[in-house]
Amino acid sequence: MSLIAVFFRFAHGGIIGRLFREFAVTLSVAIAVSALVSLTLTPMMCSRLLSSPAAKGDERHGALYRASNASRERLSNGYARGLRWVLGHHRLTLFITLSPWL
Repeated sequence: MSLIAVFFRFAHGGIIGRLFREFAVTLSVAIAVSALVSLTLTPMMCSRLLSSPAAKGDERHGALYRASNASRERLSNGYARGLRWVLGHHRLTLFITLSPWL
């Protein structure tokens, strides 16, 4: 709401407001629609898509689901492996991170 208020005020103020009125109105509408979607549609879609399969009965999943699930598992395992390495070599990681400024 604060962003909408800022852009709305910006659209009605002085000579700069006249120059950027369309831009301010467009951003205000986009922010309002985004807020509406994120507060209403997104939770509803999550409740539909992320419900547990056990609640629906004993379902079989298709090939696309199994492939995407396996891909996500590989990505998650790779991230965990990399994170364990970084946390095990924290001095080297800190040196590499700060080396451009040394």
